[in-house]
Amino acid sequence: MKRVMQITGVLAIFMLLFSSDGSAQVSESFNVEATIPRQNSFNVTITRVEGNTTNTTNAVDFGRLTFDPQLNIFTADAYYFVDIGVGTNTPQWSLEHAVTPVQRAGGEDTLDDHINVVFVKQLSDIASEQLSKVSYANSDEHTYTRDQLSGGWLRVFYGIGTGDDQDAPGVSPVTVEKPSGDYVGEVTITLFSTQ
Repeated sequence: MKRVMQITGVLAIFMLLFSSDGSAQVSESFNVEATIPRQNSFNVTITRVEGNTTNTTNAVDFGRLTFDPQLNIFTADAYYFVDIGVGTNTPQWSLEHAVTPVQRAGGEDTLDDHINVVFVKQLSDIASEQLSKVSYANSDEHTYTRDQLSGGWLRVFYGIGTGDDQDAPGVSPVTVEKPSGDYVGEVTITLFSTQ
């Protein structure tokens, strides 16, 4: 009887080690791993709009303004919009729009109160939501977060004031009182992100 129990025990162990077709079963586990690095980038596309024509360019350059003798103001032939697309995998980020004065070379005069700046959340090529409409002077340090731009991207419009009700508060047209010369300023877009 003792011998029958030993044989039964050996058979039970044997059956545990081998499947029904007689092959042995052995398992081994291993990890599947990857590291995604932090990604922080954005691209800026500047588009000039003149009538029904649009062209990408590398600067917001209104060029030589045209004097309108009936309105007694200087006007621009075009306006611009700048698309800012963010490519970051950080949970929180923001874009800051900072400016230096659009100042006459060798002088103190600026065009800062003569340029409209409109910030919008662009939802598609044609749909958008206005975020803010200010003068160039008041556009410094405007910041928009990931949550504010969710579902779209930041588009910023720049245009010379015309004196109509479409101008931003504090924007006036360029009149003959403004000294002639070249006026230059700078816009800096900065992406801030946190882990």
